[in-house]
Amino acid sequence: MFGRYEWQDAGWMEARPKTDWLKAPMSIYEVHLESWLRGPQGQSPTYRELAVKLVEYVKQMGYTHLELLPIMEHPFSGSWGYQIIGYYAPTSRFGTPDDFKYLIDCCHSAGIGVIVDWVPAHFPKDAHGLCSSMARRFTNTPTRAKASSSTGARLVFNYGATR
Repeated sequence: MFGRYEWQDAGWMEARPKTDWLKAPMSIYEVHLESWLRGPQGQSPTYRELAVKLVEYVKQMGYTHLELLPIMEHPFSGSWGYQIIGYYAPTSRFGTPDDFKYLIDCCHSAGIGVIVDWVPAHFPKDAHGLCSSMARRFTNTPTRAKASSSTGARLVFNYGATR
């Protein structure tokens, strides 16, 4: 159920507005969770495993912030999360929303800030995402689709539309 997670990062949250982020030293470790550290059978780590291993690594290496490549739900792993279909929740690939909150909580408890890439620029053409009739409302036309050899065809939101 939404809202049951009990955050443990009060110290981080209290210190955050008192910090002059424009003058504070910053070193960012950017990571794609699905490919960062694989298990013995090639499986991706869970949010809770990352809360231990990744946070420990980031802290040990002296980074101040962790930047997560898109963690929103996406159907094609090869897109690295840049073809999202679930814009406002973390992917279930690594666990539950509470597990994700736990990862963020552990980062904050270790003094590590978190930056989440949110990329609402384009979306896959998959039927379970924004379907073609719906996509026409948000894009110029189906010809607004772009293709890339690495990520396949995708549609791009038309933020300049006046309707």
